[in-house]
Amino acid sequence: MKWEILIAVSCDAFAYGQEDVNNDRVTNEWTNTPDGDAKQFRREWFQGDGMSVPPGDIATQPGTKIVFNAPYDDKHTYHIKVTNSSARRIGWAFKTTNMKRLGVDPAAGVLDPKENALIAVSCDAFAYGQEDTNNDRITIEWTNTPDGAAKQFRREWFQGDGMVRRKNLPIEYNP
Repeated sequence: MKWEILIAVSCDAFAYGQEDVNNDRVTNEWTNTPDGDAKQFRREWFQGDGMSVPPGDIATQPGTKIVFNAPYDDKHTYHIKVTNSSARRIGWAFKTTNMKRLGVDPAAGVLDPKENALIAVSCDAFAYGQEDTNNDRITIEWTNTPDGAAKQFRREWFQGDGMVRRKNLPIEYNP
């Protein structure tokens, strides 16, 4: 379903060049409305359990990819650091494109604001050059936890109407 929305923004008269306008901004917030609600704006849609607020940023170290070095006749483990850079508690979960070769431990968890976790990404032994590795990657997904929720990961946080963000980390294999 596609909707077109017209938003009017007005500006009162002011003395240009004599007033500080550097911090003036317009913020656009959006959310999915509960099923069955009339098409009438309701402020409480934005003040509920926190799931309608877009998740903030996370940081990973490394930030763009994970590199494993040969030889590949034994298991390799690489540690990455995940930091919740936002002001809200988040739930996070890792996925991988190759569950036979790649593992993540722990695979899911909860981080408070500014908290971090050390994650072990492992690569099992394989025949380098004889298996396709072009699409190997891990993906971290994260979402805000409901307000007041216990600090225990719940898969259902990712299955409702709440916003989920993703970051892909490709896997590079050096010969």
